[in-house]
Amino acid sequence: MTSILNKALCAGIAGALLCAVGIARAQTPAPCDTCQDLCRLMDQYQQRTKAIELWRQYSGNGGKNIPQDVKTGGELEDLFHQQFNDWLAQRRPAPNAAPDDLGSLPCRLKSRGGGGAVPQLVTNVKSCKIELPNGDELQGPARTAFEASVNCKKESDAVIAHEEVHQMHCMNAKRMDPVGAEAFMNTPWMTAESELDAYIKHREEIGKAIREIVSKRGCGWQPTTRQKADPESIPSLKQVQEMSKRAWQAAAALSDGGVTP
Repeated sequence: MTSILNKALCAGIAGALLCAVGIARAQTPAPCDTCQDLCRLMDQYQQRTKAIELWRQYSGNGGKNIPQDVKTGGELEDLFHQQFNDWLAQRRPAPNAAPDDLGSLPCRLKSRGGGGAVPQLVTNVKSCKIELPNGDELQGPARTAFEASVNCKKESDAVIAHEEVHQMHCMNAKRMDPVGAEAFMNTPWMTAESELDAYIKHREEIGKAIREIVSKRGCGWQPTTRQKADPESIPSLKQVQEMSKRAWQAAAALSDGGVTP
């Protein structure tokens, strides 16, 4: 039964989302700092890497790499999402693949299958405020609700860091040209530059989270000589796949074969 306090929260600015994920969970999103969280974080790292690759093809060179029929930032974002979704679709193993074939996925993804979307934020180029898709500014209950919907603090922090890059670009544009800033932010060229910087920051935060986990917990990672010498290294796709397979094999053994990978 919903308490009076919960009812009050549910009626507030971010009520619908708070109630959907549960008030208790909204207050304490998972920290995402265990070996079990490595899979989803590695999946996000891969996705951000692909996004960087796609946005990089349109950045720089004065916008000359942007297709001539793309006239707005929104149209370029649509093109990016089409390309990105095509990549997501081909990550899965083939239908007739062996049971332990993960395709290009890091491991078996329980929560979002083959890389479904993380709940997103938007930066309002009129106000330069970071908002939920419903228009609520990312503060107070709205931020609590967003973090709960992701339920992985490392991941939600990375998404917020991504939007803070857009926010910084927006504020810089307004300082230089208060009247034309909104139009400038919506040009294909600036959209490409801002998205590239934002995804680089996003990946950096996810990479940092992955390094913290394997540094503190090991997780069965056996780094190469090169990886040992590089403080910024993280497990490769193949290494994470091997770690995942060993984890599932161990789970099956402990349950006398009752766990189905």
